[in-house]
Amino acid sequence: MMMVIRTKLSILKIMWHSLSKL
Repeated sequence: MMMVIRTKLSILKIMWHSLSKL
């Protein structure tokens, strides 16, 4: 379970960074 949450968090962080760049 923890692994899935961590991967989702990392994906969210990447998406947030890409959005903030725009």
